[in-house]
Amino acid sequence: MTVVSLDMAYRSFRGGSGRLRHPPRYAAFNQTSSPRFRLSSLISGIIDYQCAVVAVVLSQIDGKTIKPLVLLAPERSPYLPNIASSSEQGLGRFDAATWNALFLPKGTPPAIVQKLNTATVAAMQTPAVRDRLRSIGAEPPTGERATVEYMVKTVEEDQIKWAEPIRAAKISAD
Repeated sequence: MTVVSLDMAYRSFRGGSGRLRHPPRYAAFNQTSSPRFRLSSLISGIIDYQCAVVAVVLSQIDGKTIKPLVLLAPERSPYLPNIASSSEQGLGRFDAATWNALFLPKGTPPAIVQKLNTATVAAMQTPAVRDRLRSIGAEPPTGERATVEYMVKTVEEDQIKWAEPIRAAKISAD
C-alpha cells in the first residue's frame, strides 16, 4: 500500500465513508499489485478513485484519460499547476508525499554510506537523469533533502506519523 493510499484509507475510515471502491478493499489489489494495474482498473471503471504518485499518472492526466481532483500536498505541484492542493480546497492539510531511498545493512561504515549518497546525488543532478525524473513528475532532491541525515530523520518521522493511521485502519503487513 502506498503512502497516499494509506492516507486516503485512513481519512475515508475516519470520515465514515464506505461507499468508494478503492484498491485495498479488494483481495486482488494486494500489496504486490502494481500502481499501473490499479491505474488500468481506474480507467476501466473497476475502482472509483486512486491515490497515485504524480510520476505514475502524469501521462494519463496529460492524455485526459483520468481527471485529477486534488493534490494531496500542502501546496500545488509544479507538474500540475492547475490542480489545487487539499489545503486550498478546504480539505485540511494533507501531506502524503512519497520518497525513494537507498537502504544499506545496519552497521555499514559511515564513509561508505556517505560515498554512496554523494555518488547517487551527483547522478541525479546530471542533466539526463534530472530531466528524465522531471519528465515523469519526480523532483530530484537538492540541498538538505539530499543528505543522509535528512533521510534518517524523514524515516523516523514517518514511522511516528503513520503509526496511528495504520492502527486505526487496521492495516497489517499480512
